[in-house]
Amino acid sequence: MDLSALPQGIYKLINLRHLLFPIRWGKISIPQGVERLTGLWILSGLIAGRGSSKLGYLRKLNQLRGSLELFLGESTELEDLVDAKKAELRNKIYIQELSFYFGRREVGVDIMEALQPPPNLHCLRMVGYKGTQLPVWITTSLNYLRVLRFVGFYKCSYLSPLGKLPMLEKLEISFMWSMKYVGNEFLGIMETIQELPNAGPAFPKLRKLCFERCQEWEKWEDITGDEKDHLLIMPCLRVLKIIGCDKLKALPHCLLRMASSLEHLTVRSSLGLASLYGDRTGDEWDKISHIPHIKVESLEDINRRRLLLRNELLFRYKVIEADGCESGQSSGDTSGGSLC
Repeated sequence: MDLSALPQGIYKLINLRHLLFPIRWGKISIPQGVERLTGLWILSGLIAGRGSSKLGYLRKLNQLRGSLELFLGESTELEDLVDAKKAELRNKIYIQELSFYFGRREVGVDIMEALQPPPNLHCLRMVGYKGTQLPVWITTSLNYLRVLRFVGFYKCSYLSPLGKLPMLEKLEISFMWSMKYVGNEFLGIMETIQELPNAGPAFPKLRKLCFERCQEWEKWEDITGDEKDHLLIMPCLRVLKIIGCDKLKALPHCLLRMASSLEHLTVRSSLGLASLYGDRTGDEWDKISHIPHIKVESLEDINRRRLLLRNELLFRYKVIEADGCESGQSSGDTSGGSLC
């Protein structure tokens, strides 16, 4: 059965607690009336703007709990903004995990500001965001956030002061296409540097940090001067991974030394860093060699693996091409020539 919409009379199930269905992007719409299900605990997904689905339907569903997935980017901007304000996500105090998935159309930062989550949220995921800046509430209202994932940001070129998040334990940033520079504002300490030595810690609870496939990223600003003697940065960091960031030229050596608990550093498929640290010798290597467990892929390993991958793709293409030719000949081609 190919379900494309929920029954119009579903709102009559006033004691319904769980509304679960397989989500396929752009396939399922939620009918008007679902907002009457005020006792609903679990809603597996809402595609805003598809059919009759509206973010505003969430307004009275304050018993929702666990995880909530919202698919955005189908309505007009004005409709989205009005609906976003009606949703009143901040009142859904039992939701612990929230995921935003964005469609082809850009969702403005004003809409995202209106979609402020409840303050006790534990996990936030944003996938496919096309805005140029992040909403302010990410760093000002989520004091209990533990996990944060950014995936596939197309236009956002800088990171908010995420170091201000007091409970954040895991941060993953991947496919951030426009980011070229990560400055100290990322640490959330720029306002407090002027107040040394009373500056608060940056990322006080962070245990794992991962950057992946940020292909335009060139520089990660380091801590310099008197700052390093008075600041506390990432005191709980255990794991740092950098994968597929070819243009990144160097690691922030002083910052990594200040992350006194760092035990595991993994650098993979990153040409710039491989050329600097891949030989595991020299002055640059000495600046990170204090980390107990380091895995840095060498230039030779990267080039060898990429060559193997290209050869494998070429082989598969030739197999598909040959299969196509044989299929054409066996289906009645009697002209004596090849279709390819």
